[in-house]
Amino acid sequence: MGSMARRAKLARKKKKMPLRKTKMPDSQAYQSNNPMDDIQVFAPEDTARREVVLGVYGSEEWVIADNLRRRHLDGLITIQIDITWLVPAGFKLAEWALQNAKLYTFFAANRVLVKEDGGLLKVTSGRGKIEVEVSGSPEWAAAWIAHFDSKYKRAESLIEWVYSTRGDEISVPLNYRPAIHSAYPWLQKDITAYIDDYLNSDASVLILIGKPGTGKTTFIKNLIHRSGGNAKVAYDEKVMMDDSLFATFIDDDSRFLVMEDADAFLQSRTDGNTMMHKFLNVSDGLISAADKKLVFSTNLPKSSDIDQALLRPGRCFDIIEFRPLTVDEAKAVIAETGKGEIPAGKTQVTLAEIFSTQPSEGARRKVGIGFHA
Repeated sequence: MGSMARRAKLARKKKKMPLRKTKMPDSQAYQSNNPMDDIQVFAPEDTARREVVLGVYGSEEWVIADNLRRRHLDGLITIQIDITWLVPAGFKLAEWALQNAKLYTFFAANRVLVKEDGGLLKVTSGRGKIEVEVSGSPEWAAAWIAHFDSKYKRAESLIEWVYSTRGDEISVPLNYRPAIHSAYPWLQKDITAYIDDYLNSDASVLILIGKPGTGKTTFIKNLIHRSGGNAKVAYDEKVMMDDSLFATFIDDDSRFLVMEDADAFLQSRTDGNTMMHKFLNVSDGLISAADKKLVFSTNLPKSSDIDQALLRPGRCFDIIEFRPLTVDEAKAVIAETGKGEIPAGKTQVTLAEIFSTQPSEGARRKVGIGFHA
């Protein structure tokens, strides 16, 4: 007998509390005739059916689970595929359901389940996208996928923004513009070739250093697009301090973990950086995973400010130092794109300045404070 059990027994004797034996009621299985409730339920023989409760997350989850269970019991081959398509801004899910489905149920204004003999279709609409979960026979699923492909373009890459320590996230299609090849003269090779070298390397870390407006974010977008994978991003320090962000990244199908403006997280551990050990483990430690990439962008002035352990060969692919363009380099960018201009008097210019549509500082109306004659 364990110590806790002995203490409990002694306490009962001290208080002269007799042990109570509870007799479990006899139970028997009965099967309901309701089509959504054909699972055997065990309950006391005299229990009214209204007292038998089956707990579920919600009716939507129950319908999906019941569909899969029925197909399995009937010996039907079932596959499940999740795909995201880009849709016009004026897309209306209710209108789509009226035109394309016969039997459907809306569980929210932006979420509908479509039931057919071949399987179950779940469509969730968002801003500029629809997320479709196809669950049914391979032929039926292929027909629905072909239907969506004929009308909409697939979202090749998604940006998954994790915004809470609970792991809550939203996914948005990658919004990118093709890279301007002449905009990165410091790469010493074509940007596409450089990206391919990084994607094919065993090293996981890539660090982008440079002032705002020099093309770091555009580079990251082209990197994600070129890979065809998804990226996970977080901005809240509490989210990044939580291990669940990294655990989810290692376990799911995201290809990239992107840390923008990561100045504080790249500094040396001797300066009080408590995040670095997470990056080291995920990039090349015991819990690292093949094909996972960590991309950091920072405004730190020099690479010597970064913890040297992260820069170890085999872990870090490269450090790219982004800078403003010279006048000749800027002219090459304008020639390639056919647009943009170099601000007057500039000897160095950023990409943001070349393509800025905002009025120059000199042309802006200056508003003073106080009294004026």
